[in-house]
Amino acid sequence: MDLERDVFPFLRDNELAIEVDPSQNWQNQNRPPPSPRPDYWMVDSNQILPPEWQERFPECYPLDQWGGGPSHGQPELATVELNENENGDGFRLPSEDELSTGWLEKQIKESGIEALAWYRPYHLNQGRWGITITDRGIWYIAQYLVKEMYSEPYTAEQIQECFDIATEFLYHHEMFHFKVEFAATVMELNAAKPTKVYARYWDDRSGDPWFGSPSTSLGGEAPLEEALANEYARQKICRGQPKRLRRAIEKFMVTQQPSGYRDFHLVPDRDDWHGGLEELANMLLGHKTPFGKDSFHIDRQFLDADEVVPCQILVTGLPSNLQVKASKLMEFCRVTKIERELKKMRKKFVGAVKDFEKSLEEIALNNGRVPSSKRRSPHDIDIGKNRDLEVYYVRGTGRNEWWRVYREKIGGDRVFRRIIIKRPGSQVATQNAIKKNKITVGEVIHKLGCPSKL
Repeated sequence: MDLERDVFPFLRDNELAIEVDPSQNWQNQNRPPPSPRPDYWMVDSNQILPPEWQERFPECYPLDQWGGGPSHGQPELATVELNENENGDGFRLPSEDELSTGWLEKQIKESGIEALAWYRPYHLNQGRWGITITDRGIWYIAQYLVKEMYSEPYTAEQIQECFDIATEFLYHHEMFHFKVEFAATVMELNAAKPTKVYARYWDDRSGDPWFGSPSTSLGGEAPLEEALANEYARQKICRGQPKRLRRAIEKFMVTQQPSGYRDFHLVPDRDDWHGGLEELANMLLGHKTPFGKDSFHIDRQFLDADEVVPCQILVTGLPSNLQVKASKLMEFCRVTKIERELKKMRKKFVGAVKDFEKSLEEIALNNGRVPSSKRRSPHDIDIGKNRDLEVYYVRGTGRNEWWRVYREKIGGDRVFRRIIIKRPGSQVATQNAIKKNKITVGEVIHKLGCPSKL
């Protein structure tokens, strides 16, 4: 299902969008405002930021994602630049003045995760919909996790790990809000006649169950959707990870967030989770039904295809050493496997990842070719008819720590395939694996304007 081609025209033609009239919105009318949502500022199509952020950081702008607009799916970010601590035996975290920690903490206690990141629904604005994650939001959660999980002095790997976890947590929390909207859209598409589902649920003007209604699953606390979103994000980042991460993220949700958000533990995975989904489906429909939760599982492949959702990082004027930057890898063709390998490397080998990122800058400046040097001496390997493999080296911070980077020429461009630590026998094994496993269409992520055609 294509949202822009199939869904958006359906919503417009059947008048199922959230009612918006910027010239005569509720703030300018002689009537009380509707029950407020934390993100009710989105009703005004002229607003692109929460008022609190606009007032405090008026120079905010979206991070350039190497394509002239938001990326789709979880954003790929470069490794963070860190300053050494005063003793020179580790790295320091952002200070209160640099991050505005106290102000952020106050915003979170009032508005929950939506103080740090937000999802703008397509029922409201189809030209500006999607996920926004603030750079300060990432750093706020990252430094909280570092302090909870580790002791000083902090290593670059520890800070990078928590930075990545914070990004993933905010992303998955907001992705759940998209999945709620899509479930409501499925209900609208399957209705016997055009019926507003998401628009009615999103703001309280009808008196029916809505986003902020008391929840049976939460024992009267609200909003249920936020508890489910936090539990969804918790499961995404904690599954298979050390207990210290689970304890730290749970403490953050319980101690720093308002009702609803902090009640994630009342809808844990499995039975209580499905009970929460069923109640949320009933809220969407405005009445009880044994089939409502099925809308969360229809077209499951689409719901799990996170790349359909626009996602941008909001830059808010942090000091240069804390600035969030897009990964240079997005400027090149690559396979998903190398992205997964880099994410694993960042946990233990940040130095090698930084050197890889430096090599990308050099390649970009050298018209796509790897500059020959003692540190990076590229050479080509014949791996079959009309196929050649380029190999070059990047270095980590450990003694004799070298990594091999593999690019295969496809059509008129090179595709990054693997990055593997240099060990005896690993080169032949990797070359044989690449030779045996040709790239398929679904494996390649093409850069903008890529001439390669598979």
